[in-house]
Amino acid sequence: MQWCPVSIPYEEIEQIQWQKNHLLFEYHGKKFEGYFFSKNQKAFSHLLQQKFPEKLTEV
Repeated sequence: MQWCPVSIPYEEIEQIQWQKNHLLFEYHGKKFEGYFFSKNQKAFSHLLQQKFPEKLTEV
């Protein structure tokens, strides 16, 4: 979010859902959403699979 930068530690993210270009994650019981441009979505999806396979759900 460029207009409201927030830093959230990866370790504190409870669950991550990935759908094509849409990301939904839970942090302290709250849900956050984000959308990615197609050129960034593949790289970010790969990073999530490597770092957090136990938290990641692909839909």
